[in-house]
Amino acid sequence: LLTPGGRLSIGEPVEVSFVLPEGPRINIAGAVCRRQRDDVAIRFDPSDRQRLLIEQWVNGRVPVR
Repeated sequence: LLTPGGRLSIGEPVEVSFVLPEGPRINIAGAVCRRQRDDVAIRFDPSDRQRLLIEQWVNGRVPVR
């Protein structure tokens, strides 16, 4: 969850930028898919190439059970 500087609505398009630990800077488009109090969850644009970098990073961190 992210804490935005202003109030965002579900479905609202956003651009987010962050650095993955020990990874590259990510600049990616998405949309708000969930709100919880002041925090929001973002669904990244599936056509954005940056999403692949995020998936690769997550897959390298999450143990497979």
